[in-house]
Amino acid sequence: MGTILLIAVTVALAAVVATLVGGLGGGAVPPSATLNVTAKFNSADNTVTLTITHNGGDSLVASDIRLIADDGDAEPYEEKLNDMGAPATLTVGHSYELENYNITDLGTGATISVKLIHIPSNQQIYSKSNVSLT
Repeated sequence: MGTILLIAVTVALAAVVATLVGGLGGGAVPPSATLNVTAKFNSADNTVTLTITHNGGDSLVASDIRLIADDGDAEPYEEKLNDMGAPATLTVGHSYELENYNITDLGTGATISVKLIHIPSNQQIYSKSNVSLT
C-alpha cells in the first residue's frame, strides 16, 4: 500500500514540475493587426520609402517590431521600426513612412518581399511577397 502511495505522489509531483517548466517557455502573445505595406522607389538617392498602413487591430510598439525587406538578390534588409523613424506606437487609422531602405539595381516596377516580425514572441504579423515599387 505504501509503495502505491509513493508512486502516486511521484507521478503527481512530476506532472506539476512538467506543467511549471512548460509554462516558462516564451508566453509572449503577438499583437493582432491588419496592416498594408506599399513601397515607392526614389531614383534620386536609390532608396525605397516603405509606407505601413495600420487598418485595424492592436496598436504596435515600434521597438517590438522588426521589418525584413528582401529584393531576392542581396542580404535582406532588417531593422526595428523605431530605428527607421517610426513613432513609439503605431495606431489604427494611421500610415507611417519609413525611409532609408538602401538598395541597388532596382527601380520602378521591381518587387520586394516584406515581413514584420513581433520580436518578443518571434511571430510573423505581416507578410507580403510581391510589394511592387512605384
